[in-house]
Amino acid sequence: MKIALIFNKTRPDTTGIYYEKACKKQGHLVTHFNTTDFGNIPNQYDLYLKIDDDYWKYRMPSSLHPSVLTVHDTHLKNAYKHILKLIPQFDIIGAASHVGYSTLKNKFPRKKIFWLPFACDEDIHTPPHPLSTKYDIAFIGTDGGIPRKFILDLLRERYPNSYIGPAHHTKMATIYGQAKLGFNFQPILVMRIFESMAGGCLTLTNTNIPENISALFENKKHLVMYDSIQHSYDLIDYYLKHDEERKSIAQAGQQLVLEKHTYLNRLNTILEYV
Repeated sequence: MKIALIFNKTRPDTTGIYYEKACKKQGHLVTHFNTTDFGNIPNQYDLYLKIDDDYWKYRMPSSLHPSVLTVHDTHLKNAYKHILKLIPQFDIIGAASHVGYSTLKNKFPRKKIFWLPFACDEDIHTPPHPLSTKYDIAFIGTDGGIPRKFILDLLRERYPNSYIGPAHHTKMATIYGQAKLGFNFQPILVMRIFESMAGGCLTLTNTNIPENISALFENKKHLVMYDSIQHSYDLIDYYLKHDEERKSIAQAGQQLVLEKHTYLNRLNTILEYV
């Protein structure tokens, strides 16, 4: 299949890069176009796949079909406003948020819209071999705003033998692979969950994510969910002391994401809707 893949390559760890790799792995003929090149894309491809990259002011030419748009930030007010303007320009929509998918489906009942969660890249997010343990907890990302910054500062103080902070995407697999636990606190189902699970550590995430996370993972089988900060401490303390139970869940989680939640899997889902 000849695929026009459209996104701005502003960073090396964008989802567009992961989809580009997945397309090439499957043997598709892929041509990359920046979002700013919308007007110069020729009408000669079997699929026009636009990956959300926060560049909203450029319009998709109406002559290019079939066209697919992935949307990521439906939970952010400003992004959602722009996404609503983009959707009529595309034939098919894949929403990373399940809540976003439901909202858009209700707003555009005649449009083909489906849930397309984030995923992991098995080459980048999985260590090439088992690593010795170095950290109790790993959280890769910025401190963000309140309450996340407050929560991460408390984790740093309570569990000083941890890696909590940004890291280059090529270092993520090593950091998570050297951690006993991967930590997540986010209002949506984010890339970090899939990436830490792929790294091979037991992933803890908050239960107040308004997403259908139980459709993807089973609590205490593939990952562990906490419902308060104190509950997260209790779970962290427990699993730091129970190595075999922690390793069993971590292994099951890693196996599941590498089997069902890679960008190859997500690409296959997109192609099923085309």
